[in-house]
Amino acid sequence: MKKNFLTGLIILIPVALTFVIIQFLVNLLTTPFLGFFDNLFGDTPLFDDLSHRDIAAPVSKLLILLALPAVIIAIGFFGRVFIIQYVFLQIENFAYRIPFINRIYISIKEAVTALLKPKTTTYSRVVLVPFPNPPTYCIGFVTQDDVSMGKEDVDKKSDFITVFVPGTPNPTGGFMLIFQKDQLVYIDMKVEDALKSILSCGLIFKDIKLTVNNEPTN
Repeated sequence: MKKNFLTGLIILIPVALTFVIIQFLVNLLTTPFLGFFDNLFGDTPLFDDLSHRDIAAPVSKLLILLALPAVIIAIGFFGRVFIIQYVFLQIENFAYRIPFINRIYISIKEAVTALLKPKTTTYSRVVLVPFPNPPTYCIGFVTQDDVSMGKEDVDKKSDFITVFVPGTPNPTGGFMLIFQKDQLVYIDMKVEDALKSILSCGLIFKDIKLTVNNEPTN
């Protein structure tokens, strides 16, 4: 009985979490456009015999999801054209001048650019960091090397490093921390293996192998 229950959980939990994540993404992408489609279906006689709310929302979301890739591609194409790009730049400059709005816009743009811009890897290395305090250690991902702490500390630029410490079992939340490099414990572990450990709350955990002389690996 107990083994069957655990097996059922192992099968059900990934399916349920996948469904929840997909549902969240669908709502995130479609909600801003539902008003337009709601008005569009409001005068459609095809749905007179059905509950308007019941049929409009699913159909609207489906149409938005079908149209969204084409809209994104079109925006990207026209964004590469000089005239359209100039208009986008003017809109962007206007957003920069609005107090409070500019901070939100800049933060979102930098985050999206960092995630979507092609590069070798988002997380370069897996490390152990003293968090929340020694002697406790957490798995962290190096996000940026050689962080400058200010003009007066230019000589110490290479002494600091930024590390993202993800939460468990949801690694999308966590803490961005700054450490001195000698505080980190470099381990020989792939990013994928570290994420598996975090998602499973440590149930899936490979042996930790320290790097030679505690030096980062490429």
